[in-house]
Amino acid sequence: MKWKYRLGWLALLLLLTMLWLLYRQTGTDAPKHGQLNLSYNLCLKADAGYQPLENDALARINYAQNYWADSTGQYFSKTLLSPSGDTLLVSVFNQASLRKAEEALRAAGFENLQQKRLDHSSFSALIALARAPDGTFFLRRLIADAQFQVVAMADQASRDSTALSRLFQTDHFVQSLEKCL
Repeated sequence: MKWKYRLGWLALLLLLTMLWLLYRQTGTDAPKHGQLNLSYNLCLKADAGYQPLENDALARINYAQNYWADSTGQYFSKTLLSPSGDTLLVSVFNQASLRKAEEALRAAGFENLQQKRLDHSSFSALIALARAPDGTFFLRRLIADAQFQVVAMADQASRDSTALSRLFQTDHFVQSLEKCL
């Protein structure tokens, strides 16, 4: 008879542990104070002005078909609308460093025309004016979070390299980022 009670307590303990883990998972995924998650621990500040696009299926399909760099380690995160109305396509490289993400992009045929590195206390970043094999230009922001071994990539595509080059010089996207956790 005692084994039935022990088994019941063990089942209850297992159920409570599962509920606690589920609670912790949903708690860490939710942005705090209006933040917008880009990856596990990388968020846009609440006052940055970027908005997620809800109906972005066509943008996602186009991006994946034409500009995807790594079919095994990269996943699509979200599409954002900048304060100036530009579309940013955000994806994440799992189990990657900034160097690995750069190598995957070069192997996929992307060429950096201009680039600059930024170091933040919590992450490192590379901002580049890049060109895809089809001639499309990108203002590309790669942000590495060494703690979780992920690199978030925010791409802004255009056929107008001059406009993106000006934006490359004055871009403040990386300054709008902070750690979520």
